[in-house]
Amino acid sequence: MHKQLFICLFLALIYPIYGYPCSSADFINSADLGKIEEGCFYSVSANTNVVYKAYFPKNYKYGSHISYVIYLHGRGGNENQFYDFDKSHSFSKLKNLIVIAPKEPKASYWKDGSGEKLGVAKMIGEDLIEHIEENLGPKQNKNRFLLGISMGGHGAIYIGDKYAEKFAAIYSISPIFRRENELEEADRAGYGSGQEFRKNDPASFYQDRIAKGEVGFRFRQFRIEIGKDDTLLNSYPNTKYFLQQLQRDFGSQKVNTIRPGGHDSTYWSGALSRASRYFEKIRRKTTN
Repeated sequence: MHKQLFICLFLALIYPIYGYPCSSADFINSADLGKIEEGCFYSVSANTNVVYKAYFPKNYKYGSHISYVIYLHGRGGNENQFYDFDKSHSFSKLKNLIVIAPKEPKASYWKDGSGEKLGVAKMIGEDLIEHIEENLGPKQNKNRFLLGISMGGHGAIYIGDKYAEKFAAIYSISPIFRRENELEEADRAGYGSGQEFRKNDPASFYQDRIAKGEVGFRFRQFRIEIGKDDTLLNSYPNTKYFLQQLQRDFGSQKVNTIRPGGHDSTYWSGALSRASRYFEKIRRKTTN
C-alpha cells in the first residue's frame, strides 16, 4: 500500500516537470492499411510533449521514397481536425504522401513568442521534422510540405517563411491577418508587440521587406486561398488588403480569393482536395 502510494506521488511530481511518457506513431507496421496512428514526442524547443496523428496512404511501404505533409490546425482544433475536414479523403488516395497533424501544444498562434519562449514554430521547423525523419528511416523523404487552415493557414505562411529551405511548398487556406490592436488576448504571447509584432506578423514583415527592396517571402512554391464569402474578410479588413497586395505581386493562380465559400468545413474540404493535387504535382516533378 505504501509502495503504491509512493509511486503515485512520484509520478504526480515528475510528470509536470518532464512530461507524460509518450511514444512515436508506428511508421513501420502501417503498410497497406491506410492507417491512422497516434503518436507523441518530446519537443525541446517547446519544452513539452507534443501529440500528433499520422495519416498513412493505403499503399504506404516503410523504407520507400516517401514525402510528407505537416498539417497545422485552426483555432480550437487539434490533431483530429485534418481527418474531420478532409471529407473526400483526398490525401489518403495519394501513393507516397503521409500527413502528420500535430496538436498546438500551447497557445501561440503557431509562433515562438518573445525570445522563443513558446518555441512552437521551432518545434515544427526543427523538432517535429527530426522526429518524423528518424522514424521514416535515413534520407527516405523526398519532399516536405506545409499545410494549414485558418490559424494554421497563417502559421503555414509564418513557419514556411522562417524555415523556407526545409519545405518544398506550402499551402495556406483561409489565413487571417489581424492588426496588433485586433489580436485576441490568447494570441498576444505569440505575436509580441511593437517591432516584435511586425517581425512575427506575415503581413507586416512582408511589407517591411518590400519597402527595403528585399524579397517579401523567402519561400517560392506556394498557394494561398480564401473563400470570397469568408466573413472574416470584413471582420479583419487587413486580411483583404494584404491578400489583394499578394494577388498583385504573384497573380491569382497563387493567391485565390474568388472561389465561393466561407470560413467553414465545406469550403475547407474542397480546399484540402486542391492542396492534395498541388502537392502531388510537385512531388511527381521532383521524384521522376
